Amino acid sequence: MSNPVLVVLGSMEDPHVERVCNELRSRGRIDPLVVDYLNGVRFEFRTDIQGRVSFELAGRRLSENYLVWDRTKIMPGTDLYIRGDERSSGYAAQEWRAFYSLLCGVNGDMAVNSLASRRCMIKPYQQMMAAKTGFLVPNTMITNDRGSVLSFIDECDGRIIMKSVSAGKVKPSGEGENIPYVVMTMRVGEDDLQSATEEEIGHCPHFFQQELIKKHELRVVYIDGRMHAFRVDSQGCRTGEVDWRKGFGFVQFASGDLDASTRTAIDRYMRSMGLFSGSIDLIVDTDDRVWFLECNQDGAWGWVDDIVDGAVGRAFADAFEARLLDAVALRGRENMCVSA
Repeated sequence: MSNPVLVVLGSMEDPHVERVCNELRSRGRIDPLVVDYLNGVRFEFRTDIQGRVSFELAGRRLSENYLVWDRTKIMPGTDLYIRGDERSSGYAAQEWRAFYSLLCGVNGDMAVNSLASRRCMIKPYQQMMAAKTGFLVPNTMITNDRGSVLSFIDECDGRIIMKSVSAGKVKPSGEGENIPYVVMTMRVGEDDLQSATEEEIGHCPHFFQQELIKKHELRVVYIDGRMHAFRVDSQGCRTGEVDWRKGFGFVQFASGDLDASTRTAIDRYMRSMGLFSGSIDLIVDTDDRVWFLECNQDGAWGWVDDIVDGAVGRAFADAFEARLLDAVALRGRENMCVSA
């Protein structure tokens, strides 16, 4: 009997995929197969007149014993974006994303993270759920009304920050500027708001949030109940004070600890959202209170994995093995009952 299969939606050129797949191959109990859009993988997905599904990947017809890992990172301006003719790359990216969503949808609970869990990508919804599971969350306002944000900055003692609602990338249109950039978190002062016109603020929704006075930050990688916490000394680097990504390469990261109440809140949050894995950003304020910011279910963890000698990658491999082997054992018991 062949090994159960982990079907990876992504590319071996993603170092996260490479780490986990290499770890699984070294163990020999699960076969990782990557639906690799960058490296010429061939597949066939069919439904017949009775709606039955068949899926063949890299020459192997897959049985029901497979798990889907959604590691989709087809983002413009990165090394993992579609290559080739720019006139068709956008369409190709759209079609790959749609096919990956199809595989997640038809596999239901045997896809991680599931298609249903994608609702958690909107930050205010995350904050609503995090508050219900025991976290402190900062005051937040999304508005396109100048008067509303002026009132909000007064409520927050003049300290607010601004983010994008979508967390998407923006493509500059200047000559030679063909690499999209990320809108990172920025401070907004009352002078900035006073100088902005009604039309400028009314042009689109804006995400404003109370600025917390940080002691440091935490990045927590959650994998099916296991947590790896890392302390982010964002306040030790001026460029990383507001958004540590701006100081990446200078901000210091180290393995950290979580108290019992924070662990409990994280576990409740992830289970309530139906998430198998995710990277959670927390702030520890100057009074040592822990605040929830957001959870990125596809968040990067490769650089912190090096801090703990590959423990995060091994935890992913452990979790995939456990999920798949438990499913295979359950199906075996069900088949025995049917036969009896």
